[in-house]
Amino acid sequence: TLEPAECRIVAGVGPVDVWGRPTRNRAATFATPPKPVTVLPLPADGVPPTFTGAVGHFRMRYTASPITVAVGDPVTMRIEISGTGSLESVTLPTQPNWENFRIYAPNRTQNGFDPATLRGTNQFELIVSPLNAEVKELPAFQFSFFDPEAKTYRTLSQQPMPLHVVKGVADPPLIFQKSNQVEVPSTPREIIHIKPQLGALADSTGAWQSRWFIGLNLFPPILWLVATGRRRRRDYLERNPRIRRRCELEQTVRVGLDELRSLAVRGEGGALFAQAFRLLQEMLGERLDLPASGITESIVEEQLRPKGLDERHIAELQQLFQSCNQARYAPADKPAELSAFVSELARVLKELQHWNPRHVV
Repeated sequence: TLEPAECRIVAGVGPVDVWGRPTRNRAATFATPPKPVTVLPLPADGVPPTFTGAVGHFRMRYTASPITVAVGDPVTMRIEISGTGSLESVTLPTQPNWENFRIYAPNRTQNGFDPATLRGTNQFELIVSPLNAEVKELPAFQFSFFDPEAKTYRTLSQQPMPLHVVKGVADPPLIFQKSNQVEVPSTPREIIHIKPQLGALADSTGAWQSRWFIGLNLFPPILWLVATGRRRRRDYLERNPRIRRRCELEQTVRVGLDELRSLAVRGEGGALFAQAFRLLQEMLGERLDLPASGITESIVEEQLRPKGLDERHIAELQQLFQSCNQARYAPADKPAELSAFVSELARVLKELQHWNPRHVV
């Protein structure tokens, strides 16, 4: 069952003051009824061997290069699977008729994914290498998915691609030729006397002992270590979306507060409170693991208090939300008041970053 969707609205009522603003506010909450959902299992009959759990509507295309290689050389295959559905579950299946190739683990990149329409593209980079010179083509590549509208499994297949594999060329043998030239004996020299003095000493320090040589040889492993560390961090964040969202939130809050301080100095109250409301949504959405667009003032009472947030922070958050809502009708424009609001917002956001929500069953 999909839980009800709620919307809280605060409207001004009653008489107005000398500036034309309502003297009292009234809040109203609107909710949709629960929506029942029927979840069906995937059919157990007729499952293709290349089905790995993808559900939706997809199309596939791929390219490979180079097409002329030696035995054991790599061939890079770039496979693009796009469409609508569970793109997170799209993985490359084990391929039949590829026993003459060594296949390495693929790299996946997701582009243009829209969570509202579940539309996007997965790009895979797959490295394969032929094991013998008898290979004449890259076999057909297949990908299967379940079509929920037709209620059947579908298999996409690319035609085999010609591949020219040559044997590795060995190093040519060294050929020694007997010289026909006659060595002419040199003129005999007189006996050379022993030197009583050593003479000037030449510098015999090799290049390998110089600093530039050592630094030049240390640069590649250092660069490799840095690149490996960056890649491991990227893979770690891809496997942990909560941690990736937290890192992105820190950047969003830092940039957003700098922008709020600039707006406060310029006295642009309307833009400032709109940006502050967005930062509150981003922070509470990350803390509660909810979409930021669905965060409203009602979340403070409904979810933050049960998850252990103390009363002082709850009152501060309610005051910040009310200030943002009131600014829609009469935004403040005094730089001093706006700067004080930004300082209070920055303090509350910093304290929320260190708050760990309590798990509630």
